[in-house]
Formats: sequence, C-alpha cells, structure tokens
Amino acid sequence: MQLPDLTLYLEMISGQEVIQVKQRPDLFHFRLKVTLINGTILHVRENHLPVLEWHEYSYQWQTADNVLIARWDNAHERHTQSVPPHHQHVGSEENVLPSEPMTLEKVLQHISRQLATSN
Repeated sequence: MQLPDLTLYLEMISGQEVIQVKQRPDLFHFRLKVTLINGTILHVRENHLPVLEWHEYSYQWQTADNVLIARWDNAHERHTQSVPPHHQHVGSEENVLPSEPMTLEKVLQHISRQLATSN
C-alpha cells in the first residue's frame, strides 16, 4: 500500500504533513495533517490490515484552534447499540450520528462542498 494521492484536491489544500507511516506485511498505518486554504485542519489516521480485510479510520476536521467541526471514524472500542461502527461526531464529541463507511476521498469531497458553499 501507499499514501493517498491528494492531487485532485490541491486547490483546497495549503499544506500537508506526513506524521507517521508504518508498513509491515500485516499492517499499513499512516497519519497525516492536511491544512486547508481556509485555515482548518484535517487529521487523518488509517490502519489497513490486508489479511483481515480491515480498514480502521479516523478523519477529524477542526478549526485552527482545535474546535471540532466533524470527525468520521469506525473506532471499534465505541461500538454499542447507540454508537454504530461507522459514525460521525458533528460539532462536539457528544453529537454522534450514523455515517456510511468513509474514505479519505469521501471526506475531502464533503469538505470541498462545504468550502464551496461557505464562499
């Protein structure tokens, strides 16, 4: 596996930083920090376990002063009947809503639409 290609979204990205990459036969893990042109930040964390066909993710979009805008994740330790495996936190940790399974591309598409409507 390799890091995602963000070329399609360069017009909305002002900077990106690779925080961590781990690659082993049983695991591909990475963390990115993507700064957007409006000053907001997208923190990306993905774990891929090919043998289990498992993709664990967290995409946290926040303001420059660390206020949560939205986070999409499938953190397994929180799965209960009230918190589905794929969910999002909107505006606060406590505001949890169901979500479709997400990918970095889907999140960037969502953010792109939000940036377009805020201009």
